[in-house]
Amino acid sequence: MSARLGKNSIVAARYAGALYELAHKEGKVKPIEEQLKLFLQMLNDVPDFKRFIYSPILVKEEKVRAIAALSQKMRVESLLVNLLKVLARNGRLSCLSQIIEAFFALTQASRGEIQARVICASALRSDQEESLKDLIKTVSGKKAVLEKQIRPCLLY
Repeated sequence: MSARLGKNSIVAARYAGALYELAHKEGKVKPIEEQLKLFLQMLNDVPDFKRFIYSPILVKEEKVRAIAALSQKMRVESLLVNLLKVLARNGRLSCLSQIIEAFFALTQASRGEIQARVICASALRSDQEESLKDLIKTVSGKKAVLEKQIRPCLLY
């Protein structure tokens, strides 16, 4: 199983890299990043969308048609539509969340940022958040982008 995860990570990095390169050439990095945030949110929050993406039952061409229709309604950038269609045709839609995360890593790196996941029992105060960002910048030399998760169960 770990070999499979490794393979998917390599595949995701390649697709993300190709998308980033094309988006950068066309000056579309920011709009594609914003649209990918929406797709990631849909993967996390919309069970039917998640089932559609991960379903091995649907025929590849059905997925391509559905992606085309959804993309048209959402006014998705053509580069992203093309990527989603290629993923569907190649049976790689199940790598979508990894591709999105890899794309985000590339965009953050290009801006001199670093992603930091903070898991705590309660929300950080703004001064604590700033202190943490400053510490990360001191250690890494990069601006920290915090991904915050609140887990009250950490106190028990």
